[in-house]
Amino acid sequence: MTGVDVEHTKALEAAATPGPWEIIGGGEFLMPLAISVGVGSADVSLRDADAEFIAHARTAVPALVAAVERVQALHEPLKLFLLDDNGSIDYSKPFDALCRGCTDPDIVNAWECDDGDPGDDYVQHPCPTIEALETP
Repeated sequence: MTGVDVEHTKALEAAATPGPWEIIGGGEFLMPLAISVGVGSADVSLRDADAEFIAHARTAVPALVAAVERVQALHEPLKLFLLDDNGSIDYSKPFDALCRGCTDPDIVNAWECDDGDPGDDYVQHPCPTIEALETP
């Protein structure tokens, strides 16, 4: 799987038994692990829809994590620093952090600052994309 079929994954999730799910039993030398699905139910047989969801999750979850990581990498912080008295960058004095993916690179290259011009495309980090990814 190179990408994520989001609609298929959502359909499988919607058909599966609502969570939370818990691991019951098990241990290295004990009986095999089982999954308790449904609220307050410890003796539920695994439905076909649940088994299909679990099997799909084995490939979908790594693909989803990789997709999120690719988006996060595009929106990494770009740190700006103050200049020292000689006009050199003083890396000990962080000034601000912009979103690398959302901020116009010409602004960063010209070391412009936010002057309130909405056309500047000056976006603070964390940007709305990162905030959306980090919101449960």
